[in-house]
Amino acid sequence: MQRYREWLEDIEAIESKELEELLNDAESSGDQRRQEVTRDLVDQKHLQRDLMSDRLSDRLGQYRDYEFVSSKAREEFEELLSELERDVLDTYFQNSKEFMGRPDPKNSRACAT
Repeated sequence: MQRYREWLEDIEAIESKELEELLNDAESSGDQRRQEVTRDLVDQKHLQRDLMSDRLSDRLGQYRDYEFVSSKAREEFEELLSELERDVLDTYFQNSKEFMGRPDPKNSRACAT
């Protein structure tokens, strides 16, 4: 799970950088309205992320509803979710396979008598 937590932190860093660049572009444009709108958007995104849970599973769920500004961050997040889903399914099927391979102690005694 630590790997996924670090991966999510990298995604958050990508998103933060994109928000910062967006704000810098707006501020250097000289367009007052663009600056205000961009500042509001960036503040909203920061607040939304600040209010997210610290628990990895909850945070991942909350990011599903988050609208990323950075397309790279969105793509990385989708990749993280896909890999996590594969890992969970692999673990489930491996556990099921092991469970199904073990004989039931009750049935093996009944067959022996």
